[in-house]
Amino acid sequence: MAWRRKLPLWAEIPLLVVIALVLTVLIKSFLIQTFRIPSRSMEDTLLIGDRVIVNELAYTRKGPEPGDIVVFEPPWSTAAASTSLGGVVEQHLLEALGIQSPEDENLIKRVVAVGGQTIGIHDNRVWVDGVPVDESYLYPGTSMPPLGPVEVPEGYIFVMGDHRDDSTDSRVFGPIPADSIVGKAFLRYWPFNRFGGFVGGS
Repeated sequence: MAWRRKLPLWAEIPLLVVIALVLTVLIKSFLIQTFRIPSRSMEDTLLIGDRVIVNELAYTRKGPEPGDIVVFEPPWSTAAASTSLGGVVEQHLLEALGIQSPEDENLIKRVVAVGGQTIGIHDNRVWVDGVPVDESYLYPGTSMPPLGPVEVPEGYIFVMGDHRDDSTDSRVFGPIPADSIVGKAFLRYWPFNRFGGFVGGS
């Protein structure tokens, strides 16, 4: 290209770095991002230190479904106030530079019920609309106190960790707005010996 032939090497390298950074920010802002599992709440599906890829466009055409694993802004997060394009780009710029990590404020849990459904817990099982849910992914020995029934409002979701005894989730803070979802986790890429999909991440 003509502009590349005219630029000296000392000027071309910084320009390429800037272009790469801009592309990284755009991809992270509007397509995908990575997320490091910060706690035990999703064991044994996802372990502390696992890194997953999150699809930010997963719910552009249809909403989340029970069983999905989602990254979302918690109800107490101040990040929700920064919803402008500039705020989103600034956040991802800090992440791209390694100054801030998305797990600093976001959470990852499993969608158990969606708007219009009624969820309850009894006999150590989750029931949605009166039907027991098959939850083979639960942490071994999980014990769940009775709950509800709770009707999930339209536009909201009810989330819980797979390690129910070690998870702060909708049983504590209630259903969350679906528009607080950052994206759907669908692929574990680290550690490499556990590379691949997981239950709820397809």
